[in-house]
Amino acid sequence: MTTVPFSNRCKSVYAVHEVATPGEVETREIANACLAGNIRCVDCKSKLCDGIAAILEPFQERRRELANQDDYARDVLHEGGKRAREIITRTVDNVREKMGVVVY
Repeated sequence: MTTVPFSNRCKSVYAVHEVATPGEVETREIANACLAGNIRCVDCKSKLCDGIAAILEPFQERRRELANQDDYARDVLHEGGKRAREIITRTVDNVREKMGVVVY
């Protein structure tokens, strides 16, 4: 991605546009319009908000789906805990053996 030179006041906003705005062409159009004074800062930032919202939408949708599924969250935590305990148990047993610690 090629960076378009910007005035100091736009540098931070444009850097986020490069990440959040879909497509290099649209990002360049926004940059050129800003540099030429064809769009106001509020319009530039509004487009930036739209890009960020589009990135976040799948995460927000998934969160909405899971919001009322308490059992699902508990099951995920429980299963994760069981897997972690298996790994931890092997590691602790290995450490105890190497240190000569006897468990009664």
